[in-house]
Amino acid sequence: MSELAVQGINAAVKGMYEAFPYPDYSLFIPLRWQEAYASGSLFAQGLVRQKLGHNLLGEGRKRILIAGCGDVQAAIISRWEPRSHRMVGVDLSRPSLRKAKLRALMMLRPMRLQQLNLEDPRVDLGEPYAHIDAYGMLHHLANPSEGLQTLSRCLLPGGTMRIMVYNSRARQWMFQISRVFALLGLKAYDRADLQESVRLLQSMQRNVPALQDRLDGMKGIIQEPARLVDAFFHEREARLGLSYWLKAIHKAGLIPLGLMDRYAELDDLANPLLRMPADDLLQARIDDLRFENNLEFYLYKDAPPPLSAGVHAAPLNLRRRLPPLAWQRYAETKSLGIGQLWPLWQAFLSRTFQGQSSFLDRWARRIEPLALQRLSRLGALFPDQFQSRELQKLLLNPMQSTMEAPQCPGARSLTDAPELRKQMEGILLRKKLPLARMQWIEERLKRAQSL
Repeated sequence: MSELAVQGINAAVKGMYEAFPYPDYSLFIPLRWQEAYASGSLFAQGLVRQKLGHNLLGEGRKRILIAGCGDVQAAIISRWEPRSHRMVGVDLSRPSLRKAKLRALMMLRPMRLQQLNLEDPRVDLGEPYAHIDAYGMLHHLANPSEGLQTLSRCLLPGGTMRIMVYNSRARQWMFQISRVFALLGLKAYDRADLQESVRLLQSMQRNVPALQDRLDGMKGIIQEPARLVDAFFHEREARLGLSYWLKAIHKAGLIPLGLMDRYAELDDLANPLLRMPADDLLQARIDDLRFENNLEFYLYKDAPPPLSAGVHAAPLNLRRRLPPLAWQRYAETKSLGIGQLWPLWQAFLSRTFQGQSSFLDRWARRIEPLALQRLSRLGALFPDQFQSRELQKLLLNPMQSTMEAPQCPGARSLTDAPELRKQMEGILLRKKLPLARMQWIEERLKRAQSL
């Protein structure tokens, strides 16, 4: 891709996020900091410790980079970083950074926040970092693989990285709807067009059975302009598959630690957070949509073990908080009460900040095995917290023998959805666009319904 094309893409993405800062949360919204328990450098080093038996980084003042920090990500992650760690956040959007700076002031947490284009050849990210968080930003770059290499070059040997990139196969239906909006002449920067797109999505939910469940799960996104634009009107979303990302990770000199399975879609495999799934097994589950989650990788840059590892006191404001709600949102864990989760939460904080906690064998004997497995897959519990080989093995084992591929209702034509057809034809007439576009729109809508 030419430098001019890269600049054009960067400018378009910057303009979008300037107009629609993401996620655009209120400064005064109460944030549950504990839900970000798996976002910081200490959690990633805990994965390294589980995998290799030791840390890769020793004591000392460390720098943490949040690439594409938006208005809230740096503040959330900083809660999970010791005060001695220096926080750096970069983003394209000036409005997002202004709000991020206000959050930092309100938290009394010093941070360096700057507007920066990662693909600018003149970019200087400063001293090496112990940990980099690039959550949901690489797929918006003109050259994602080169962007990952840029980040890797400023990562210390032994450093860790968390990246989240889109699972493009699972987002195929969203891409097709984006094409429908483009054919209808709807634009993100026109408020009336955005309102029209919301009405269209609501109509699709009523009239297109194959999209009903998908759109029902996006009600919150549809009602918020910044999130709606990010989902259906983004200026740049690189549609790249698993093989691309795995090659990019290897090319950047990084090693996968594991994959977060937030939606319990890989239960027939060994714990993916602790045992990175084989490429072909993961690809097969992406192809038939058994796995629709985003690709959330934990990576590290190999290095010899240090002489000693850092030990930090867990912040009292976390010690006093209730355990993450995420730990209770699964069939296997929803019956666990606060009395059962509180000891685990305290042990998790000790392991994360101090590198060790007391063994939990006695506690685990009172918990259902499937609940223990789910908690481990969420990163709440690790094999090295047990003396029992039986319990250690349990946390690594598959939870199910098989996982069924999803079934979807057959594609429905606009002939069977007169309300939706009439709505679309009305938009074309108001936009003075040819009604002949309806045949292309219908084809896109059919593709959106096909698995």
